[in-house]
Formats: sequence, C-alpha cells, structure tokens
Amino acid sequence: IICDYNYVFAPLVRLTHFTENSGRQLVLIDEAHNLIDRARSMYSARLDRNDLKQTQRDCRPDQQLLLKRLRSVVRAVDRWAKQIDGSESACDTAPASIGRAVSRCAEAFTASYEDGIPLTDSLSETARELYRYLVIDELFSPQHRAITIKKGATKASYVTVQLRCLNAAEKLKQSFKQFHSHVVFSATLRPSAFYLESLGLPGNTCTISLPSPFEQTQQGSFLCNWVDTRYRQRENSIAPIVEIIHEVYSARRGNYQVFFPSYAYMESVHNAFSKRYRKIPTIAQHKGSSETERRHFLDHF
Repeated sequence: IICDYNYVFAPLVRLTHFTENSGRQLVLIDEAHNLIDRARSMYSARLDRNDLKQTQRDCRPDQQLLLKRLRSVVRAVDRWAKQIDGSESACDTAPASIGRAVSRCAEAFTASYEDGIPLTDSLSETARELYRYLVIDELFSPQHRAITIKKGATKASYVTVQLRCLNAAEKLKQSFKQFHSHVVFSATLRPSAFYLESLGLPGNTCTISLPSPFEQTQQGSFLCNWVDTRYRQRENSIAPIVEIIHEVYSARRGNYQVFFPSYAYMESVHNAFSKRYRKIPTIAQHKGSSETERRHFLDHF
C-alpha cells in the first residue's frame, strides 16, 4: 500500500487497516525529514473566530440549535481572548470553556446530520475543524501549547485559538510500536541523533549512511554573483542568464536542465533564449499542463 503519512499517523484519518494488521506489517517512510513537521500539524488544531461568524450565515431556519451552538463557541472564544494580555499568548493548558462549547457544537452538527439536514460546504468545513479541535483537545499533552492571537478591539476582532503540537516524537513513537518493523529514509537525515529523537525512534535504531554514487570530480558549482535575480531585477537578469546558459552549453555539448522559481520567469528566459539561439533545441514545461502534456514532456528524456 502506497499512501500519504496521514493514513498511517494522523489521529483523525488513519486507516484501521494499519492498526488491525499492524503486527505483520513493515512501514517504509520516504522523505522522512518531512514527517517531523507533518506530524506536528497532525496533532494540532485551530479555531478562527471570523470563520465561525461567517459560517453562522449558512444555517437554515431548521438548524436553530446548530446556530445557537456556533454562537456559543464564538462567545467562548471572545471570553477567552479578553483574558489575554497583548496580541499573542501561549498557555500550557487548553481552554476548558472553549472545549466544552466545541463539544456541544459538534453534537449539534451530528444531530443535524442524523436528521438528514444538508450542510453547505462552509458548514461541512467548519464541522471538520470543530471535530479536529475536539480530538486534539482530548490529546492535549505537555508537548502542546494553546496559542491565542488577536488583533483589534471591536466586535469584528480577529481571534484565532490554536492547539499547537511542538513536538510529536512521543506520538510517532507510539505509532511505530504498532508495527513489526519500520524503515525511514531520506537524503537529508543529518545529524542522525537529531532525527532519531525528533522522529520518536529509539536510540539503538540501526542507521546506515550511503555515499553518493558520483565522484566529487563530477560535480561543478559555479556562482554567478554578478546577476541579480531578485524579483525587481528579473527583467534585467534575463539577458545575462541567456548568455550563461549558452556559454555552459557551448563549453560541453550535452543535455542540460535549467530551473526557475516561477513559470513566468522561466518562460521569459526561454523565449529570449529561443529567439537568440534558434538552432539550439529546447523544451519547457508549461503551467497547467494536462497529464498527457506532462507525459509527452517527460518522454523527451
């Protein structure tokens, strides 16, 4: 089974298949350096006061209980925000009053669903956020902080309450225990001690570092510091970049790839290069390419 990290590690969406058959399974984790931040986000949640206010407008006349519960969540957020000094604060305990209001609101969403009352896209998204907040509130640990950010002092104040996971290593460790074995790999897992700890892997984990299959003499790094590629100077950088590409190509004939930070920048340089050096064959990616067009582009290689 090939899948996103979420289906194995996320508390809300992980598949029961992985827990029911975990003792017989081996987990291979690619690009493992990304799992640290991803795991923190899996065990975090947020409430946005303005989004909650906006969602109330989508409640139908037969959803009065749901409307009432949404308003109670907003009031709980407002009361919590009034206790905060300054525009941002961090607390090592989750706000209990908000948790209770969210729990009652989640029950109202469930009742509305069971009554067969359709939810708009906005209400469905809010329901997911509230359920997520409720789950993370229950999982709140010493590795969490309740972050409150507020701007303004009017009824339209911007307030967000986040249950933010600072370190998900312990959560990952519990997940790893479910499986027979696991292998994590990436091109960027150094220093290994840091990644072992941050990924929740035991200190006696076997590690292996493979050398590059290429000789150092096969790599050349050249810094063209006379070309300013900052956004405001990009128009002026097109001509010198075109000449650099031509010089490199002329010095050693072969196949070259040139990378750019945006499609617009790439297209500008590609157009200029194609006009100046018409005999040199070039191909370029295009924004919004279809699956067929992408496959055709890769076929060149």
